[in-house]
Amino acid sequence: MTVKETAAKNILRVAIYVRVSTRNQEDKYSLAAQEHDLVEYANKQNWHIVEVFKDVESGAKLDKKGLTALMDSVDDGLVDIVLVADQDRLSRLDTLNWEELKLVLRENNVKIAEPGLVIDLDNEDDEFRSDLYNIIARRERRLFRRRSQRGLRQYVREGGIYGRVPFEYIYDKETKEVSLNEEFSWVISFIDELFLQGYGPSSIARRLNKISRTPNGAKWHANTVYQRLLNPAYCGEYSVTFMNGETITIKKKYPLLRTVETFERIQHIIETNAKPFSTTRKHHHPLAKLHISCAECGRKISLQQGDKSQYGGYRWYLAHNRGLAEPCPYDPKYNAVRITRPLVLAVKNILLSEETAKRYLDIEFKDESQITQLEQQASNLQKIMSDNNGKIDKLLDLYLDSKLTKEKYEEKTKSIETENAGLKASFDELKMKIDLLKDEKYSYDALLDNLAVVEEHLSTIYRIDTEYSEKDKEDLIAALFEYALLSPADNTITFKFTTINDFPIDLKINIDETNLEYEERLLQQQRERYEATQAILDAQPSPISFMELKRLTGLNAQTLRLDEERFGPYSNLKLGKGSPERKAEIIEGIKRLITVNPNMTSIEIAKELGSSQGTILKYIRENNLREGRQHKG
Repeated sequence: MTVKETAAKNILRVAIYVRVSTRNQEDKYSLAAQEHDLVEYANKQNWHIVEVFKDVESGAKLDKKGLTALMDSVDDGLVDIVLVADQDRLSRLDTLNWEELKLVLRENNVKIAEPGLVIDLDNEDDEFRSDLYNIIARRERRLFRRRSQRGLRQYVREGGIYGRVPFEYIYDKETKEVSLNEEFSWVISFIDELFLQGYGPSSIARRLNKISRTPNGAKWHANTVYQRLLNPAYCGEYSVTFMNGETITIKKKYPLLRTVETFERIQHIIETNAKPFSTTRKHHHPLAKLHISCAECGRKISLQQGDKSQYGGYRWYLAHNRGLAEPCPYDPKYNAVRITRPLVLAVKNILLSEETAKRYLDIEFKDESQITQLEQQASNLQKIMSDNNGKIDKLLDLYLDSKLTKEKYEEKTKSIETENAGLKASFDELKMKIDLLKDEKYSYDALLDNLAVVEEHLSTIYRIDTEYSEKDKEDLIAALFEYALLSPADNTITFKFTTINDFPIDLKINIDETNLEYEERLLQQQRERYEATQAILDAQPSPISFMELKRLTGLNAQTLRLDEERFGPYSNLKLGKGSPERKAEIIEGIKRLITVNPNMTSIEIAKELGSSQGTILKYIRENNLREGRQHKG
């Protein structure tokens, strides 16, 4: 029986919709089980099943393949009822998207049904009940996230660590034990000894760079040293503060690399030598609390306050501090707006929905070929590291055969080891991503679950442009990102998310080529000036000259002409004397007047057309408008 035949016999046409959030849930909450129960129920109701639509995606997004196909069938008039196991299978949308979905159903007179209940969206009580279900479903989603956070707090209380441990340690997630990273455990005693001798962080960083690089292959810089001087972890203490304000501290979690007495001496020196400054900044900025390093030289890039802006507040810049012993080859300096504008837009879209997040992040499981591609990349990295180790062996042979000096051997070996350290970090991140993809845990929902800061912002992030203060943005950015790496070579900046369980994902954005916010404000000012000028012209009883317009507006000719080029010709304005349009108008006027009165003098024509006698004579002569007579006044 066709759909049309079914409609003709007044048999209700039903579309069945089944959904699970992840592939892992397919076994738990089986699509097949949902389909079986709903088909059985529809048959008992003597409904005609048009089609079964399926999705393995989050209910929080509107744009799903199965749901889109279902809405197309609704729009085509092929469906009377949408049958679901529970309304939260159909949607856990935000208010705006939920209203959009209801509108499509209502306009096509389609009801929502679940076993034992039919909801008519044209009935106010039924619609209220449906809205309430949607609110409850969204609330359950938020409660799930809160429960996840409670689970994390309990995980920490039981001795677990979330987030990164300092690279002088290695954390075993299975046993929850922390051990020393023998390759870098020497760093803390080296820093402490030099600092207590009177060396500053910059001097210590320079000495460290002569010995080795950091584990990711970057240069040591003053801030890296300074953070290690302040960190109580090296005394054994692990402390973490959650978004609800609770701080959990575990003593003797880390193996000791520094005694409590040494730590207290260091803090006393820092406090004693610190320059007095107000601990409360008067002005806030989204990047103020974020550590930003230069990808080229490894040193810190500071946020620096400039002079006052004509639009209110201050101008801010990102640049290296002055007086570097070894200047950065790029010497980057950026107006901070060129970074904050695309960053705030990216954060808004990432937290707004999965679809908008995909513009910035590769968080979608495509197919098995994606895993194969990543495994190939990991294999290539392993091969490069293996080849590098072979090079080190050959260098050793050359050194032992006296074909290479000790200094040259150590220099080349150090260079290769530094490269391998960076490759190893990339390999580990790729491996983690592959494992998550295989377990179906690399997804948008997984990302949100790994961002401890997300919950309180999910419902308000779409208002970040209008209602978030600079301090709100500052706190959000500081909580979302662990650090940022600015690359002046290609004008990009990469932000490392602060994630639970080291979820491997970064945000890379292009730095604006110009100050777009300034340009947008300037264009708006120009448009307002143009509209004010046109309003003056519209108020005149008849067209006025350009000179008169200059007098009325107080603007110079160049400004008026540029505004006209940007937004179009002014109306109710006399044509300029030298303009092509005015010239054509005068010539046509001359032709018209001498056709009516061939003996009309140039003075009379000039008076009639509002021009000068010289101009009239010139145009008559150039265009041979009076053949065979002398052109005299």
